[in-house]
Amino acid sequence: MSVRYKYSGLTEELYQRLVSEHAALKQAHKRDYKQFFQDVRQCSEAQARNIYRKFNSVVVGRYKLTPKTASELEGIISDGLFSDIQSYLDKHYTRGTITRPKVDRTHAGLPED
Repeated sequence: MSVRYKYSGLTEELYQRLVSEHAALKQAHKRDYKQFFQDVRQCSEAQARNIYRKFNSVVVGRYKLTPKTASELEGIISDGLFSDIQSYLDKHYTRGTITRPKVDRTHAGLPED
């Protein structure tokens, strides 16, 4: 198995906390892992499967953790780890090599009236 992203775009300490949290979840919910995701997120079986696949891929280093994926893990991982990851990603996350400023697209540049 190849590792594409060292520490999945996180610091080594945050990554280790995420890996240990993942291992604890796998240990605590051996038989109902998907059902646990489904119950916490209140979503369908397919959505729960997508969330835990992303989570597993981030843990093994195939995917970089994005703010969207991190927000999907809210409630699944501990609140302290979630807030630390969110604050880190707010400061350090970039989309690829080019970062574009967020543009307010309300009214598409037209006057409000």
